[in-house]
Amino acid sequence: MLSDGAVPDLTNAPSIMHKSQNSGTASIAMLVLLLASSQASAGLLYAHTNFSGQLYGIDTFAQTATLIGTDTGRAGPEIQIDPAGSTVYLSIGGFSGPDMTLIDPITGLTTGSMDLSLFPGGTDAITALEFVGSTLYGSFHEAGPESGDGILGTINTITGAITTIGPMTGMNRPTGGLQFLGGTMYAVSSTNNNDSRLFTVNLLSGAATLVANLTLNAVQQQSVSALAYTDGKMFTVLSTSETNLYSIDLDTGAMTVEFDLGTSFNSLTADFIPEPSTHALILAVPVAICAVLRKRRVNLREHRRAAQQC
Repeated sequence: MLSDGAVPDLTNAPSIMHKSQNSGTASIAMLVLLLASSQASAGLLYAHTNFSGQLYGIDTFAQTATLIGTDTGRAGPEIQIDPAGSTVYLSIGGFSGPDMTLIDPITGLTTGSMDLSLFPGGTDAITALEFVGSTLYGSFHEAGPESGDGILGTINTITGAITTIGPMTGMNRPTGGLQFLGGTMYAVSSTNNNDSRLFTVNLLSGAATLVANLTLNAVQQQSVSALAYTDGKMFTVLSTSETNLYSIDLDTGAMTVEFDLGTSFNSLTADFIPEPSTHALILAVPVAICAVLRKRRVNLREHRRAAQQC
């Protein structure tokens, strides 16, 4: 450390510059590493079987599906994990028992239940769930077999009270899954007819807008029963006896087989959505690179000036 008024020895200017460059490079490397690690925490889905009461964890990186736990008395069309990652909600409306079952995502065992109130008129089943922040949205229909476009509403996870938003006008069939992404609520329609489609949903009115037909190898699909986004992809499953995990192109509706899960599922929920801090980190990387390059240019000019004075 220099005392006040001391003159630095510039004979080591090249090494000083080299250390500065190394330090800057290390800073960039650290940012990139942090970015990679933040995104690496994505890639985990939860999946539930329709009637056997099994909760699975799906690693989309390793392409594996692992049984977490079983409660044979549990059944329902949809699951959704809460923002804290502490509870998986399973909708059971229209089936026997309570309207919602609470599941521990670590053990897969049932931890409680919730009776809902104020179902929209003519409905008694929830076919899709999705948290937007702390608000739980649901698509409500009449159970077995569901028909029509359904009604969008919210569920108070403390009291069980339902608040009706409005009919999901524009949906050709009941909603099989909801996923909020990038400020947009996506929905898929699901029936046993070959007419499943991808929609966006207005959260203020419930109205749905068609995006595309859901196709696999140009053939429109049926029973598309889930939506969950992680690992940079929108995933889905078919509520049939087949066992594949699919991804969906959100522009065209084209589906791609990702891998075989080994078990058939009717619902998915994503454990992780990149937080705003991740996006801030993405923006910070080019800023840091520019700052380091600017500092290198300054150091290089100073080094040349010192050399000319020798």
